[in-house]
Amino acid sequence: MEEYQHPLFFEAKGLTDKEKERIRRYFQKKRSSGGGECGFIEKVGDTTYRINFKEKEDQERVLVREKHTICLPSGELQLTVSATSSVQHKDQLPTSHAQTFTKGKKKSLERNFKMDIFLMYYMRDNPKASKILHQKLSSIGCTLELDFDEEKAVVRGDIEKGPGGAFGGAAEKWEQQVDQIFICLTKTYVCQHVFETKKIKKMLQDRSVLTDDMKVYTESGYAVVVGEAEDVKKKIAILEKSLPACIKLPVVENQFKLVEEEFNGEMATLYPEVKITRDTAMIILEGPDQKVQSGAAKLDELVKKIKEKKVQLPSELLTFIRTSDAITKYQLRFQQSLRNPVSLEVTSDLVLSSLSSVSLEEAAAAVLRDLSVADVELQGAAGAADQDTMTKSGLCFRSTIQSTIIFLRCFCNNFYNVARSLYQAQCCPWRHRARKL
Repeated sequence: MEEYQHPLFFEAKGLTDKEKERIRRYFQKKRSSGGGECGFIEKVGDTTYRINFKEKEDQERVLVREKHTICLPSGELQLTVSATSSVQHKDQLPTSHAQTFTKGKKKSLERNFKMDIFLMYYMRDNPKASKILHQKLSSIGCTLELDFDEEKAVVRGDIEKGPGGAFGGAAEKWEQQVDQIFICLTKTYVCQHVFETKKIKKMLQDRSVLTDDMKVYTESGYAVVVGEAEDVKKKIAILEKSLPACIKLPVVENQFKLVEEEFNGEMATLYPEVKITRDTAMIILEGPDQKVQSGAAKLDELVKKIKEKKVQLPSELLTFIRTSDAITKYQLRFQQSLRNPVSLEVTSDLVLSSLSSVSLEEAAAAVLRDLSVADVELQGAAGAADQDTMTKSGLCFRSTIQSTIIFLRCFCNNFYNVARSLYQAQCCPWRHRARKL
């Protein structure tokens, strides 16, 4: 097929159709061979076979490992692969290209262990770990076969028959020894799955993050770090601390405005690496994990330092403050004139908030000094006619019979102008009662 244009050659003797299909499935599996999508196996010489890959990258990954071990029903087959054909006669075939079968023996014992596929890859790719495991098994007369298709380790060994032609307790002892070796193996090595994209990128780009004895295997959407348990644990912890952290902190807008200047100043001095951004009712901190955590703690500390002072005012004044732009004007004024910002909120009282007790006292004094109430008696249509004049002058009225006029000191001139106008027009006898709160 034209789409499979990247050939790979290997030597073998008389493969059956079933064996060729088993080998083809092996080369299709990236996890086992490094390969990928490929065509059918073709015989191109007496002992030479070819298989073509669709992608050049798949072919090159297979060629990285010169020797491949494949489990066939008849035993273990070792193949040496190359990118070019080197057809030779049987008597000229080098031993490195010859296939090797390890056939079961009637007097052999066999024990199968289900293994994490990534630990199997590690045993295949880490010569040091593989050597240690093989030495332990060899010490009790065993051989090891890693069956990647079935994801299991097959241990085989021979023991001498005891009296009466039976294996007796030797078989049980052999099994216990093998079991102990694999228990030790699973305790020594760990497969750590990593799902965070930033961690995976860091591990793949910076190999200094891990030790030479560790291996990283990537799959779709995650990666697996394999190595000695203690080393993996330590390195993953270091990796997590070295990566940028992100914390989203819900905040009340008015509260944050009170601490914003001090918070930004302290963050710039103590943790300049931390990036601060604002979202709807949210503060986002990004940077080194430990410093981001410290920044979050600092914001919480400042918010808890906010103090409140309640100022009791008549309901008319509270209504005026709530429905006019008095709060905005006061907050802007306090921001310009006081050491710390002060916020205003109308509940059953006027509530002032600030980080500074001094600023609270000064703000409360300013409000009490500025706000006044005056009662003006109005009668009939004349009173109604002047409501528009009073509204335009920044005053509030309650009714056409008797209005309570609430004003800021900055509107005092307007108030007296309106009062004088009412008097001159002789709309009604009026009395003016002004009291400072």
